[in-house]
Amino acid sequence: MTLKYPMCLLATLLSATTLKANATVLDSRDKPFNEYSWVTTHNSYEKINQNLKEMPAQLNDGVRGFMLDLYVEHANPRPEARIKVCHKQIACYGPFAAQLKNEFLPFLQRNPGEVITLFLETYVGRDDLQKVFNTLPELGDVSFDPAHFAADQWPTINQMAARNNRLIMLADKREVAGDYWVRGKKITVLFDQDWIVQNHWATLGNAASSIEREHDWSCPTRWGNLPLSTKAVATSTGKQWKRLFLMNQFHPGTSTIFDSAAYDNNLTYLKRREDNCGVKPNYVGINNYKSGETERYTNALNNGGIYLHEGPNATKTQDLVCVIPVRPGVVNLSANGCENDEARSMSLSGVAKGTRIQLYDNASGNTQDDHMTVDIMRDIGIHERVVLPSFEADVSNTHYKRFTTETMG
Repeated sequence: MTLKYPMCLLATLLSATTLKANATVLDSRDKPFNEYSWVTTHNSYEKINQNLKEMPAQLNDGVRGFMLDLYVEHANPRPEARIKVCHKQIACYGPFAAQLKNEFLPFLQRNPGEVITLFLETYVGRDDLQKVFNTLPELGDVSFDPAHFAADQWPTINQMAARNNRLIMLADKREVAGDYWVRGKKITVLFDQDWIVQNHWATLGNAASSIEREHDWSCPTRWGNLPLSTKAVATSTGKQWKRLFLMNQFHPGTSTIFDSAAYDNNLTYLKRREDNCGVKPNYVGINNYKSGETERYTNALNNGGIYLHEGPNATKTQDLVCVIPVRPGVVNLSANGCENDEARSMSLSGVAKGTRIQLYDNASGNTQDDHMTVDIMRDIGIHERVVLPSFEADVSNTHYKRFTTETMG
């Protein structure tokens, strides 16, 4: 059976009480930080790369990772303006201190449960950064300091919020990383290669392209001495934490809204990159974050997802129709990109026992046309992948029960 309308159509997540009570359903802030995924913008300060959105708008839209390039303006006598955020010094977008003071810090103050990560590409020295931090002692109130937490695993978001350690700063040079002291407060900058892995950012090609074959979805590591399979942070950190993974998925030179929506930020190609990397991303680095399906993709990584596939057997090489992030209650599929398309198989991750999924061949959900009901029989872990290889015939197993109704229409 081919179901043309898995949407308005619906995939209803019924039995909300069961979902809310079940520990496998995310929307929880009590998991170690390395178990979350965040939309992250490349050259975050360049509106042209981000649907003309400034960073405060990005924050309000759910972006939690920001890639910033820092340069020194040696002639500027004002310490708070000494470091500017620029793109190769071709275009500068204001002082780093101003963005910290007027954009990131106010957001953290208004949202005491949120965590922000800054990836700093630094063309500055330690003394330059110290002069900027000297003007912002309040950074010490929110700076993330690993020393405040146990050695065995990353803290949870709730634990980070309780200590108010909610601004993670990662720098690309060891000499810039370290602890900075301002009026008795410590501001910590982590050396990225001690804490994360990332794929090389150049494989998609320098310039945006409307041609699929011009994109390379392979996943070589950015740092030759750090394979993406590297599990633990550097021993010098004194922690046994798992490394975070930044998955780069952008063109470094130019970007277009069309290319971002059709390829770079498209669900099929985000999953293809993830599968080629072999690691679940904690940060998904993109351009034009409002174009495409990155938000739904990261929501499904965080909370579990119902993935609909164009072909049988839910093979990873075929295109995805859509993903429905798991949520308590009834989900309106028309808001998840599933409308007006056909699905022939399904895969499930992080879906709780008691969930009911209903897919229809009719846009109005008319049961006089072909439709299917899937009842989940056990908690499917978020790191599992349970496949429904087709929508033909009834099936009952330890994972799910599937009932199909085919009409004469």
